Amino acid sequence: MVNQVIEYELSANSGEIVVHHRTVLSNKVGNIPATLRLEFSFACSGCRTNGTAYSIPISSTGTFDNTTSFSVYFSPDVGEQRNLVIAEQAKYLDTAGQTTFPNQPSPRSIPTIRCDNAIGGTTGCVVPAVRVDFVLSVSDTTIDQAAWGILWSKNNVPGLTTSLLRREGDAGQQNTNRTRTCNSTFVRDSAKYGHTTDSCDEYPFAATKESAGALGIDPSTCWEIWPHAVDGVYQVDVIKQGTSPCTRGHVEGAKNSKVGGDLGRWAVANRVMDYEEYRVQVVA
Repeated sequence: MVNQVIEYELSANSGEIVVHHRTVLSNKVGNIPATLRLEFSFACSGCRTNGTAYSIPISSTGTFDNTTSFSVYFSPDVGEQRNLVIAEQAKYLDTAGQTTFPNQPSPRSIPTIRCDNAIGGTTGCVVPAVRVDFVLSVSDTTIDQAAWGILWSKNNVPGLTTSLLRREGDAGQQNTNRTRTCNSTFVRDSAKYGHTTDSCDEYPFAATKESAGALGIDPSTCWEIWPHAVDGVYQVDVIKQGTSPCTRGHVEGAKNSKVGGDLGRWAVANRVMDYEEYRVQVVA
């Protein structure tokens, strides 16, 4: 019997795709020769690679592990994307190059791989069918106040409870959204809210298509909230009840900025494209 496992390891910050191959052979089932040679080839549609195939001798009495790799290349144009289709072809040959024995590997279906050079100044690859959530923790003391505000918003504001967000990839538009949402109708007061620097923490984020600024929502109709700890336990006070699916929170400036920075780094690490949907999760 021939059992084969082939894994593709993608890199989100380079174009390299590493192929891990593991074969387990046994003479107990089927008429398998004493020695075999594996021929494995792959082709990349929509890209150029530096590798196409390899051939390896393997023993019928044990396990063989092998690793190879190929890299995806792009033209210098920033922002280019490719959906890669990997065509995998594997077969087992005896020492004479014949395939007359049974248990040849069956063709496999491989998910589409997307590679781009549009994010973070590097080329990287992901499987776009696998959506990665942006996760915040209320236990993280560097962002806890902001995380509690987002959790409250998602649980209490109509239109935010189940909605997915779409990334806004343009930094200029992000700044415009932030300025529009956190305009003069939001009054910062560090003394009143016990902050070193009171800030306007908007949700949905300025870096989304759902930002109040992006949708043209009157920011004075957003909910105004104040997440804060009382005797070590967080609560959220509603300063002003809103009528639109957005919140503006009084949050310590450093914690607000940390969440924004984390969101940007997460988008680069997971190669989340402009308009691509994701879910925000707030965990303990």
